[in-house]
Amino acid sequence: MCNLQVDSISINCSGSMVCAVATLPGSGGCQDSRLFVYSAELNNSLVFDFAKDLKAPRAARWDMKDPRLLAVQMVPLTRTQGAGSGDRLSSSSDNREEEAVAGAAAAVPSRGLEIAVMFVTADAGLLLQEYQDLQQVGALGFLGVAAPHLLVHRKTMITTPGAPPRHSNVTKVTLQGFSGMEDADTATRQALLDFNYHLAVGKLEEAFKAVAALKSPSVWRSMAHMAIKNKRLDVAGE
Repeated sequence: MCNLQVDSISINCSGSMVCAVATLPGSGGCQDSRLFVYSAELNNSLVFDFAKDLKAPRAARWDMKDPRLLAVQMVPLTRTQGAGSGDRLSSSSDNREEEAVAGAAAAVPSRGLEIAVMFVTADAGLLLQEYQDLQQVGALGFLGVAAPHLLVHRKTMITTPGAPPRHSNVTKVTLQGFSGMEDADTATRQALLDFNYHLAVGKLEEAFKAVAALKSPSVWRSMAHMAIKNKRLDVAGE
């Protein structure tokens, strides 16, 4: 990441992965469009570029228990953002393509808080699952992820029987892939995560094995949601 300023780093719960987001030097604080992950197992770095989606990572947090699950706060890509030109050599055609992306990004209206949900492993690399817009729930900031929830900053009134109402600045928002599974037990949560991961890497037999013992209709609705997101309509129809 030469010629980049690292803004933040985050280590997963097993200590096997470290992710970083950065800003471009001399850009007035514009985020680089790439997410960088160092794998201790590979002793090498993995990179995911969000420029094609006209987005850039601002902060990243690993799940508290699953070392594969990563949630990334996104910001819209602006005209001065993109992969750092000083970090690699590029041809004139590459430059024209980057200019076209940057020009299109300048026309994209600013959006609310948005999170990219990803799986990251040494074997499969960085796998984008989906984007989740938190503007509709009134979130003011992103704090972390603990499947099946995202932890966000939002002022909320909490009422408890026998106690006076109190304010909280931390609220849980259900991940889209866990809709209807907010109260899932540990075994169900892990089975659904395993299903989503195996589906993302194309291991259908392993995906079905992960959830074979689950009978809840909510689980199967969540599975169908992720199958459609991964463009696996054959799986969604099972």
